[in-house]
Amino acid sequence: MRVEDVNEEMIDAGMVVLTEFLEWENYPYEDRDLIGAIIRAAVKAYVPKPPPAKRRVRGADQAGFVYFIKSGNYIKIGKAKDVRSRMSGIQTGAPERLECLGIIAGGLRKERELHKLFAEHRANGEWFNDCREIREFIKDKCAPMNDNQPKRQDLYKSCTA
Repeated sequence: MRVEDVNEEMIDAGMVVLTEFLEWENYPYEDRDLIGAIIRAAVKAYVPKPPPAKRRVRGADQAGFVYFIKSGNYIKIGKAKDVRSRMSGIQTGAPERLECLGIIAGGLRKERELHKLFAEHRANGEWFNDCREIREFIKDKCAPMNDNQPKRQDLYKSCTA
């Protein structure tokens, strides 16, 4: 028997059983499954569900950068607080030399926004096909990444200005 099949009479009977809970052993084993279903239905019917918790996206508002890293014919759009360190980690597993095409201030929300914007060019995960639209966005909206890069705080200020 499924919980959904339990009716009001069964729920009332279940409530009686709850009051006689200490005498549970008096019921044959075959009835215990039905009684268990009745009790579950009674609890389901009489106990209100808590309101859903507000979903908080971890890291959504954290300061950092969204980067555009090129490898072959692909561009990775990802996020990091320290782009140099992140790029070094990606380079370890990459067969080709990586090139950072640009960075823009932002965290998880900005990254997701850009993933949606360029969804038609997605190759796999955070990797997108190198295309004119992404290149134009980088040229118009991003700061370059180079060896003489200023401190992260200064760079963040220049990306948000």
